[in-house]
Amino acid sequence: MEPFNLMLVDLSRKLRKEDFESIKFCCQKVIPAGRLEQVDTPLQLWVLLQERADLSPDNTQILTDLIKSTGRSDLLQIIEAYDNKTYTNCQHSAPSSSYKQEVASKGKIVEIEREIELIVSEIGRDWKRFARKLQLSDADIDYITDNFTRNSRECCRQSILTWYERRPSTVDISPVQQLITALRSCQLNLIADLLSDLPTRN
Repeated sequence: MEPFNLMLVDLSRKLRKEDFESIKFCCQKVIPAGRLEQVDTPLQLWVLLQERADLSPDNTQILTDLIKSTGRSDLLQIIEAYDNKTYTNCQHSAPSSSYKQEVASKGKIVEIEREIELIVSEIGRDWKRFARKLQLSDADIDYITDNFTRNSRECCRQSILTWYERRPSTVDISPVQQLITALRSCQLNLIADLLSDLPTRN
């Protein structure tokens, strides 16, 4: 993954909920309210700022200004290290122990448990678009939405479970690569890069 994307992912991982809310409040001056309401995660916000040409690998000023609003000097140091070309750190989050136990107890897809946890933690409201790329029907999506209380994280998880259970065993491409392809087709490239960079299982 490029250093710029590594830096954005690192910031996303370390932002607290209250930090993110402060940043979204500051973005009201530059992003229309309708678009901002659709942003659920820091990664989605970074992508939106890049689409608007407010943020780029060569221009991190808006990122610096937004992080300053949180009072997080540790996060400002990450941006400064990137600007000085000394940034090297990015850690991927591991699945929570409770989720690992849940998957194991149900006997489901331990094979891609890390990937599921990573996707659901980042995808936000884009889960429906992602589910369609996994070939789920509108009826499938409506069923998931109705049965999982419109919680986007759980809806995303259930959509992946549904896709995996239906996935033909004869498919040559790995399930992880299929997930990456679906993410890229939704232009969710930062999340796809995260999946690509996960350590290979022994």
